[in-house]
Amino acid sequence: MSLNETIQTYLDRLAGMGWPVAEKLAPGIAPDEVDARLRELGLSPDPELHAFWSAMNGIVEGDFTLDQMQIFPGYYPLSIAEAVTAHQTGTGAVHGRSGEEDWPEHLFPILADGMGDFFTVDLREAGGAGLPVWNHVEGFPPELRYASIRDFFGTATRGVEEGLIFLEEGRYLELDDEGFEDLERELNPDIPREDVE
Repeated sequence: MSLNETIQTYLDRLAGMGWPVAEKLAPGIAPDEVDARLRELGLSPDPELHAFWSAMNGIVEGDFTLDQMQIFPGYYPLSIAEAVTAHQTGTGAVHGRSGEEDWPEHLFPILADGMGDFFTVDLREAGGAGLPVWNHVEGFPPELRYASIRDFFGTATRGVEEGLIFLEEGRYLELDDEGFEDLERELNPDIPREDVE
């Protein structure tokens, strides 16, 4: 199954449980537009990012709450423009700073919670078997969670199928944290738990 199909399967599972976030996704963009934005930052393009941003380019304009934009519990998808801005802010590039709170420049965001937490991909691995996915929770070191965007969406799909990602009161996506962590370990056994150097 291609990454595009994996992402679509996940969106279909969300719709199947009554979460129509796909209706709020902005249309995807072409790979050359993704590549151009990454190269402006001195970053390498990758087919996994082509697939991600061809499936969605953030959320359409509308009067949505953060909860209503979620594609994964707590997180919504960034447009390529939002991702560039978040990357520049996270690495300190827009402020001309460099400190312990800044991200390494090779980490590029794809999902955000709107309050400072992100999922990013490691572009040092661009052109390889997949882009490792890291979770940034403000105040903590980034944590490696998946070997690729494909593994992220594949694990999330199983999470929906097993009831570990579910709709809370019909208003937002919720996560069975303990159960989902067990599923992550089962499906991603080779992922070490370590901080970015």
